[in-house]
Amino acid sequence: SGSLSPPTARLTDYPAVTFANGTSYRYYRVVFPTVRTTGEYMQVSEIRLPAVSGGQLSYTEGAAAGVVLTGITVSDADTASLAGATVSITSNKTAGDILAFTNDGSTMGSISGTYNSTTGVLTLSGAGTPAQYQNAFRAVTFRSTSNNPTALSTSRTITWQVTDANSDGVGATSSTAKTTDITLKNANEIPQVTNITGSAGAS
Repeated sequence: SGSLSPPTARLTDYPAVTFANGTSYRYYRVVFPTVRTTGEYMQVSEIRLPAVSGGQLSYTEGAAAGVVLTGITVSDADTASLAGATVSITSNKTAGDILAFTNDGSTMGSISGTYNSTTGVLTLSGAGTPAQYQNAFRAVTFRSTSNNPTALSTSRTITWQVTDANSDGVGATSSTAKTTDITLKNANEIPQVTNITGSAGAS
Protein backbone atom coordinates (compact mmCIF):
# COMPACT_ATOMS: atom_id res chain seq x y z
CA SER A 1 0.00 0.00 0.00
CA GLY A 2 1.04 3.61 -0.39
CA SER A 3 0.22 6.91 -2.04
CA LEU A 4 1.29 9.11 -4.94
CA SER A 5 1.10 12.86 -5.36
CA PRO A 6 -0.65 13.75 -8.65
CA PRO A 7 1.37 15.69 -11.25
CA THR A 8 0.62 19.38 -11.55
CA ALA A 9 0.80 19.59 -15.38
CA ARG A 10 -1.55 18.10 -17.95
CA LEU A 11 -0.54 14.92 -19.82
CA THR A 12 2.20 14.14 -17.33
CA ASP A 13 3.11 10.55 -16.60
CA TYR A 14 3.20 9.20 -13.08
CA PRO A 15 6.58 7.87 -11.94
CA ALA A 16 7.16 4.14 -12.04
CA VAL A 17 5.77 2.29 -9.02
CA THR A 18 7.12 -1.02 -7.76
CA PHE A 19 4.88 -3.43 -5.86
CA ALA A 20 7.01 -5.51 -3.50
CA ASN A 21 4.62 -8.22 -2.36
CA GLY A 22 5.80 -11.42 -0.75
CA THR A 23 2.67 -13.21 -1.96
CA SER A 24 1.65 -13.70 -5.59
CA TYR A 25 -1.95 -12.57 -6.13
CA ARG A 26 -4.15 -13.16 -9.14
CA TYR A 27 -5.45 -9.58 -9.28
CA TYR A 28 -4.15 -6.21 -8.17
CA ARG A 29 -6.30 -3.11 -7.87
CA VAL A 30 -5.03 0.45 -7.90
CA VAL A 31 -7.53 3.16 -6.94
CA PHE A 32 -7.10 6.88 -7.57
CA PRO A 33 -9.38 9.57 -6.14
CA THR A 34 -11.00 12.01 -8.56
CA VAL A 35 -9.46 15.46 -8.27
CA ARG A 36 -11.74 18.33 -9.32
CA THR A 37 -11.45 22.08 -9.34
CA THR A 38 -13.75 24.65 -10.86
CA GLY A 39 -14.32 23.66 -14.47
CA GLU A 40 -11.43 21.18 -14.47
CA TYR A 41 -10.81 17.58 -13.54
CA MET A 42 -8.09 14.99 -13.63
CA GLN A 43 -8.73 11.75 -15.51
CA VAL A 44 -6.70 8.61 -14.92
CA SER A 45 -6.94 6.50 -18.08
CA GLU A 46 -6.04 3.09 -16.72
CA ILE A 47 -3.79 0.90 -14.67
CA ARG A 48 -3.08 -2.53 -16.20
CA LEU A 49 -1.18 -5.16 -14.26
CA PRO A 50 -1.15 -8.57 -15.95
CA ALA A 51 -1.35 -10.96 -13.02
CA VAL A 52 0.10 -14.43 -12.64
CA SER A 53 -1.56 -17.12 -10.55
CA GLY A 54 0.52 -20.19 -11.36
CA GLY A 55 0.96 -22.92 -13.92
CA GLN A 56 4.48 -22.03 -15.03
CA LEU A 57 6.09 -24.59 -17.32
CA SER A 58 8.68 -27.16 -16.31
CA TYR A 59 10.21 -28.53 -19.52
CA THR A 60 12.26 -31.70 -20.06
CA GLU A 61 14.65 -32.10 -22.98
CA GLY A 62 13.04 -33.79 -25.98
CA ALA A 63 9.48 -33.31 -24.74
CA ALA A 64 6.63 -32.00 -26.89
CA ALA A 65 5.79 -28.32 -26.69
CA GLY A 66 4.20 -27.32 -23.37
CA VAL A 67 2.04 -24.35 -22.41
CA VAL A 68 4.27 -21.64 -20.94
CA LEU A 69 1.78 -20.21 -18.45
CA THR A 70 -1.80 -21.24 -17.70
CA GLY A 71 -2.53 -18.65 -15.03
CA ILE A 72 -2.13 -15.23 -16.64
CA THR A 73 -4.85 -12.56 -16.71
CA VAL A 74 -5.20 -9.68 -19.19
CA SER A 75 -7.49 -6.70 -18.58
CA ASP A 76 -7.95 -3.17 -19.87
CA ALA A 77 -10.04 -0.65 -17.98
CA ASP A 78 -10.80 1.79 -20.78
CA THR A 79 -11.00 -0.05 -24.10
CA ALA A 80 -12.63 -3.20 -25.41
CA SER A 81 -9.98 -3.87 -28.04
CA LEU A 82 -6.26 -4.60 -27.89
CA ALA A 83 -3.98 -4.29 -30.92
CA GLY A 84 -1.13 -6.68 -30.18
CA ALA A 85 1.17 -8.34 -27.69
CA THR A 86 4.63 -9.82 -27.34
CA VAL A 87 5.93 -12.87 -25.49
CA SER A 88 9.72 -12.84 -25.32
CA ILE A 89 12.57 -14.98 -24.06
CA THR A 90 14.51 -12.21 -22.33
CA SER A 91 17.06 -14.22 -20.38
CA ASN A 92 19.14 -17.33 -21.15
CA LYS A 93 17.79 -17.82 -24.68
CA THR A 94 19.50 -20.88 -26.18
CA ALA A 95 19.72 -22.08 -29.78
CA GLY A 96 16.75 -24.37 -30.40
CA ASP A 97 14.31 -22.48 -28.14
CA ILE A 98 10.91 -22.02 -29.80
CA LEU A 99 7.83 -20.07 -28.68
CA ALA A 100 4.68 -20.84 -30.65
CA PHE A 101 1.01 -19.92 -30.79
CA THR A 102 -1.95 -21.54 -32.52
CA ASN A 103 -5.34 -19.82 -32.66
CA ASP A 104 -8.07 -22.23 -31.56
CA GLY A 105 -10.56 -20.64 -33.96
CA SER A 106 -13.17 -19.89 -31.32
CA THR A 107 -11.88 -17.98 -28.28
CA MET A 108 -9.03 -15.90 -29.74
CA GLY A 109 -10.64 -13.77 -32.45
CA SER A 110 -8.33 -13.08 -35.40
CA ILE A 111 -5.11 -13.06 -33.37
CA SER A 112 -2.09 -14.55 -35.15
CA GLY A 113 1.48 -15.15 -34.04
CA THR A 114 4.97 -14.93 -35.57
CA TYR A 115 8.15 -16.10 -33.83
CA ASN A 116 11.61 -14.64 -34.48
CA SER A 117 14.19 -17.25 -33.49
CA THR A 118 17.01 -14.69 -33.59
CA THR A 119 15.45 -12.30 -31.05
CA GLY A 120 13.36 -14.86 -29.15
CA VAL A 121 10.23 -12.72 -29.57
CA LEU A 122 6.78 -14.13 -30.36
CA THR A 123 4.65 -11.29 -31.76
CA LEU A 124 0.87 -11.59 -31.49
CA SER A 125 -1.14 -9.29 -33.76
CA GLY A 126 -4.72 -8.59 -34.73
CA ALA A 127 -7.57 -6.81 -32.99
CA GLY A 128 -8.93 -8.72 -30.02
CA THR A 129 -10.64 -8.20 -26.70
CA PRO A 130 -8.68 -8.49 -23.46
CA ALA A 131 -10.33 -11.88 -22.93
CA GLN A 132 -9.21 -13.06 -26.38
CA TYR A 133 -5.62 -11.94 -25.72
CA GLN A 134 -5.76 -13.66 -22.35
CA ASN A 135 -6.76 -16.89 -24.09
CA ALA A 136 -3.96 -16.36 -26.63
CA PHE A 137 -1.40 -15.86 -23.86
CA ARG A 138 -2.57 -19.08 -22.22
CA ALA A 139 -2.04 -20.93 -25.52
CA VAL A 140 1.61 -19.91 -26.01
CA THR A 141 3.91 -22.93 -25.94
CA PHE A 142 7.64 -23.55 -25.53
CA ARG A 143 9.89 -26.35 -26.72
CA SER A 144 13.57 -26.82 -27.41
CA THR A 145 15.16 -28.73 -30.26
CA SER A 146 18.56 -28.66 -28.54
CA ASN A 147 20.24 -31.83 -27.28
CA ASN A 148 21.46 -29.77 -24.34
CA PRO A 149 18.85 -27.07 -23.52
CA THR A 150 20.47 -26.36 -20.14
CA ALA A 151 23.88 -25.51 -21.66
CA LEU A 152 23.49 -21.86 -20.60
CA SER A 153 20.98 -22.19 -17.79
CA THR A 154 18.27 -24.39 -16.30
CA SER A 155 15.73 -21.57 -16.69
CA ARG A 156 14.34 -19.08 -19.20
CA THR A 157 12.84 -15.70 -18.33
CA ILE A 158 9.66 -14.96 -20.30
CA THR A 159 8.37 -11.39 -20.61
CA TRP A 160 4.70 -10.65 -21.40
CA GLN A 161 3.31 -7.35 -22.69
CA VAL A 162 0.09 -6.19 -24.39
CA THR A 163 -0.71 -3.02 -26.34
CA ASP A 164 -4.01 -1.28 -26.99
CA ALA A 165 -4.60 0.77 -30.11
CA ASN A 166 -5.76 4.07 -28.70
CA SER A 167 -5.92 4.48 -24.94
CA ASP A 168 -8.44 7.24 -24.18
CA GLY A 169 -7.60 8.93 -27.47
CA VAL A 170 -3.92 9.45 -26.63
CA GLY A 171 -2.50 6.77 -28.91
CA ALA A 172 -1.21 3.25 -28.44
CA THR A 173 -0.26 2.30 -24.89
CA SER A 174 1.61 -0.80 -23.71
CA SER A 175 1.17 -2.54 -20.40
CA THR A 176 3.84 -2.88 -17.79
CA ALA A 177 5.96 -5.90 -18.71
CA LYS A 178 5.40 -9.00 -16.58
CA THR A 179 8.05 -11.71 -16.26
CA THR A 180 7.75 -15.42 -15.47
CA ASP A 181 10.12 -18.38 -15.66
CA ILE A 182 10.41 -21.73 -17.40
CA THR A 183 12.49 -24.38 -15.67
CA LEU A 184 14.36 -26.94 -17.78
CA LYS A 185 16.11 -30.23 -17.20
CA ASN A 186 18.04 -32.63 -19.40
CA ALA A 187 16.87 -36.14 -20.22
CA ASN A 188 19.04 -39.17 -19.51
CA GLU A 189 19.97 -40.30 -23.02
CA ILE A 190 21.10 -43.92 -23.27
CA PRO A 191 24.05 -44.57 -25.66
CA GLN A 192 23.07 -46.39 -28.84
CA VAL A 193 24.96 -48.75 -31.20
CA THR A 194 23.57 -48.54 -34.75
CA ASN A 195 24.29 -49.32 -38.41
CA ILE A 196 25.08 -53.00 -37.84
CA THR A 197 24.76 -54.65 -41.26
CA GLY A 198 26.01 -58.15 -40.59
CA SER A 199 27.17 -60.57 -37.90
CA ALA A 200 30.45 -62.32 -37.18
CA GLY A 201 30.75 -65.99 -36.34
CA ALA A 202 33.42 -68.60 -35.54
CA SER A 203 34.10 -71.71 -37.56
